Amino acid sequence: MGCERTAGKTTCKQTVRFYQSEPGLVGSHDAILHLLNRRVGDDYLPVEPFEATIDDWNGIPLIFAARHIEFSCSFPAHKDKNLQTYLEGVSGVIVGELSDSRIEQAGRPKLMTKFNFGEGTAKRLFEEGLIDEKTYKASVAAIPIVQKLVDEGKLSLSSAFCAPDDGNGSIAGTVRPNHVLLFEESAQNQPKDPGSMILNQTQTEMEMDKVENQGKVISDVNRAKLKQAIDALLNVFKEMGGGGEEEKQEKVPAKSREEDDENANKKKATAEPVPDTKAEDEKEE
Repeated sequence: MGCERTAGKTTCKQTVRFYQSEPGLVGSHDAILHLLNRRVGDDYLPVEPFEATIDDWNGIPLIFAARHIEFSCSFPAHKDKNLQTYLEGVSGVIVGELSDSRIEQAGRPKLMTKFNFGEGTAKRLFEEGLIDEKTYKASVAAIPIVQKLVDEGKLSLSSAFCAPDDGNGSIAGTVRPNHVLLFEESAQNQPKDPGSMILNQTQTEMEMDKVENQGKVISDVNRAKLKQAIDALLNVFKEMGGGGEEEKQEKVPAKSREEDDENANKKKATAEPVPDTKAEDEKEE
C-alpha cells in the first residue's frame, strides 16, 4: 500500500518522518506480522479484512511481556483507560509502536509494518495518564534490552486484534488491531505463525537468493538452532519471492454487515507464547 500526504489526515509517510526525527528513537525494523491467505492454527487469514483497516495498525503499541495483556475490543490498547491495569497483570512495558503498515502482494500476501523502538510512546502515554511513572521508567529501561534481543535474533512477536469470523474459522469482518506482543523466544515460547518475524537491516537489503548468508549471523548467536532457523527462513523467503508451490487457497464467503456487528467483540490474540488460560472466544495463533 502506498503512502501519500492527504489533506486533514496523517498518512504513514508523515508518521515515519515523525519517528525518524523523534528524540529517543532507538531502532526501527521492518516486520512481518502475518502471511495471509492461509490458515494459521484454527484461523484462516484472508487478505481483505486486513486490507480494509490497514491504517489502524499505525500507532499500535509494542508491549514487551511474557504473554498478552487482557484487552477490550472497544479500544486499541494505547487508547484504553485500563491500560495500566492490563500491563500490571503481565508485568508488561511499552517499548514503541508501529508505523508504515501495509499489505505487500509479492509472492504470498503479507501484513507488514515497521517497529519503532523508543521512549516516545511510553512518554506520551504517561503524559496522557494511561500509564504511571513506574511503568514509564520501566519501559524506558527495557528498550535497550529489547533492541539487544533483536540484534541477537531472540525476539519474537505476536499480534492481537479483534475480528468476527464466519463460523468456520475464517476471519470475515472488520479487523480491529489492539497491540503487538514482543517476547523472548525459547524452545517453549514460540509463535504459532512461522511467517511472523522481525527483519533486521541486513535482511531487508539483501537479495533473497543470498539468504544463506543470514545463517552465519544466526549461528554466531545460537549454533544449536542453526539448521532449524535456516530452514524456516529459506521457506519464508521462498514464499515471499513467489517461489515454490503455492498452497491452494479456499474461497471465503463475505459476511453481511449485520453478522459482523453480532460478532464484533470476538477476540483474536495471535501467537500467544504461553499456555492459553483465556476465554474461549480469545483465539491465539
